[in-house]
Order: sequence, then C-alpha cells, then structure tokens
Amino acid sequence: EFSLKLADDRARTEALASDQASFLTGLALDEPLAESLGMLADLAERHGSTGSVAITVLGKEGRWNVAAAPSLDRRVVAAIDGLSDDAVDFTMTQVLVRGEPVIDAELADAPSWQNNIDLASLTRLRACWSFPILGAGQGSRILGTVDVFRHVPGEPGIDEWALFDLVSRLAGLAVQRSRLVSELRFQAERDPLTGLLNRRGFTTQLDALITRSPRSIGVLLVDVDRFKLLNAAHGHGVGDQILDHLSANLSEVTETRRGVVGRMGGDEFVVAVPVSSAEELASFGELLRARLSASRLFSGAMVTIRTSIGCAISCEDEARGERLIRNAD
Repeated sequence: EFSLKLADDRARTEALASDQASFLTGLALDEPLAESLGMLADLAERHGSTGSVAITVLGKEGRWNVAAAPSLDRRVVAAIDGLSDDAVDFTMTQVLVRGEPVIDAELADAPSWQNNIDLASLTRLRACWSFPILGAGQGSRILGTVDVFRHVPGEPGIDEWALFDLVSRLAGLAVQRSRLVSELRFQAERDPLTGLLNRRGFTTQLDALITRSPRSIGVLLVDVDRFKLLNAAHGHGVGDQILDHLSANLSEVTETRRGVVGRMGGDEFVVAVPVSSAEELASFGELLRARLSASRLFSGAMVTIRTSIGCAISCEDEARGERLIRNAD
C-alpha cells in the first residue's frame, strides 16, 4: 500500500512537470497570452482539488479581465469580468487590498461576498481562494489573480497551496512576457520624438488601410520648408517643438477622416486617408497646408512655419503603400 502511494505521488509529480514543460515551451514559441493562460487554468484544474479555476488579469485601464475560466459558471464570469480595480466585492478584489493570497473558506461568512451571496447560492459556490499574480522583482505590482471556486467549504492543503502558488508564478511569466513583447513591438513601429508611426509602422498600417477600405487611398508627404535654417537660427529645442506641433495638428485633422499619420524622419511627415477622387485629395492637402502654416511662439521665438505637400492616390495597379509613398515624394 505504501509503495502504491509512492508510485501515485511520483506519477502525479511527473505529470505536473510534463504539463509545466509544455506550458514553458509554448511560452518560448510566443504563444498568444490567452492560450497560455488557458493552458494554465486547465493545468490547475487537472492537478488541483475539485473546483473551477479562473485566471484574471488586471488591465491598464484598471479593470479585472477574466482571461481564462474553462469550467467556471458563465454567470460568475460575467459578474467578475470588467470589475473596477477599486471594487470590494469578490475574493480576488481583496488581493489588491491585502497584497497576498486571500482564502474565503465559507462564502456565507465572507464579507467580500455579501453583495453577491445570491449569486454564490444560485451557482452553489461555497469557497473561493485567490492567489496574486506578481511581476518579477521585489515590490512588484499585482498583475492579476489565480482563483479557485469550490462547491465545498474549506481551505487549501499544503499540496494545493504549492500548486496554485506555482500556477500564479507561471501566469506572471506569461503576462509579463506578453506585455514586454507588445511594448517592444510598439516601440519598433513608433517615432521616439513625436510618438507617431515610423516608416515601418506607417507602411504596415497603410497596406492594411488599402486592403480593407472600399475607397481609394490618398497619401500626402509633408515637408517643413527651410527646416534646417529654422534649426540653425533657433536651436534644436525649438525644432523639436515645431515637430511636436505639426504631429499634433496632423493627427487631429486626420483622425476625423479615419486615416493614419507617420513621421518618415527629420522634418518629413506622411498622411494616408480614404478619398473618392484626386480632387478630394488635393482639397484635403490644401486644408492640411492651411492648418500647418502659421506664425507662433516657440520658447519665446516667433517662428513662421510653411510646408510643402506632395500627393498620390491609389489605383488598381498601384496597391502597395511603399509605391504610394514614393509617388507622393
């Protein structure tokens, strides 16, 4: 009997190690975050005690988003998904307050469930355990939670505590990696001075705009006249302010037309907008030039801005963004 127990323990340990290795392999292969967290929730349900597992992620907008909940009652998912980070209902929202795992062994007695005790009764939930998903390093902020919903009251045992602590750590790896990759991709397609799309990012979005728009696409290349002379006369600080001013105006005017704006480098900007004709594109170009041309103070220096604009419009044999940009140039 003792040897059978050892064999069972060894088999469970090996199965958990195999599932953990599969998860880490998927992470290394750049699996989408939703798939990674779904795999973790499945892992937690297979190796944990009876209960439904949910993994929530705290979004940048300050909302709890249910990222994975393979067997949790949809009514509970709906109640949790979208909660504000200052909410006090439910076990997982208490994790932010306490900064550590929160165990509600009997929901009927849990203060955090009193506003939702009818939901607990309706879905026959008796206990909820929430473990924080933490970023790496000391003092790291909470990224989300791993939550266990049970139909029987009680607290986690030693093995269960170890399992869900492991799952929360693996979830932290997945969330942080996903955010880092997203940030790197964002930076790779953005101009560091203005925050506009750089040439690579603009061309990607221009090609997408050409593909999905039923209308022709007009591209306008915008240069600041005598920009080198302005830099020489007033300094690079004023030059950067001029570029920021132009990027803000270009973005504002283009946003209403559902277009995209980018900075090619130096004093060169590029705009893409859906249009019905070459005449409409030319009119929009005149509107841009009037909006951008102005005399105003930059750091106490009165600067007169003038621009030159080249235009090109897509047609059937000219369906790629790079070609349009060259034609506008």
